Amino acid sequence: DNPATSMVSDNSVVLYDTAFKKKLQLGAVMAHELAHFYYEALNDDQKLEFMSTVGWCTKIKKEDPNRIELVPPKELVKEDSKRGPEEDFANHMEIFITSPLRLEKFNKINYEFFLKGFSK
Repeated sequence: DNPATSMVSDNSVVLYDTAFKKKLQLGAVMAHELAHFYYEALNDDQKLEFMSTVGWCTKIKKEDPNRIELVPPKELVKEDSKRGPEEDFANHMEIFITSPLRLEKFNKINYEFFLKGFSK
């Protein structure tokens, strides 16, 4: 069901047949995939600011106190955002571009982060 895949290391986006179905908007698919490239271009401070703003946190693994794991926000903009900050960023950017009011209703602080950083 995945409409596309981005391969940042190869500078490519692969669109699958599902990307062209009427149910999905091709613009939303492209916004999402290109957001992966944008995320990779962010510096560490920008990535940390995004993660902090939307609610990512860290915790020490009980089974290995020398390792830290990322914990997703309690409220996810999309279910697959829990896969990691990059996917969460791509989901946020997709919604910010295609349906900004939806993002604002979901979480005004997240919306303002994208409004401040990604609109002119």
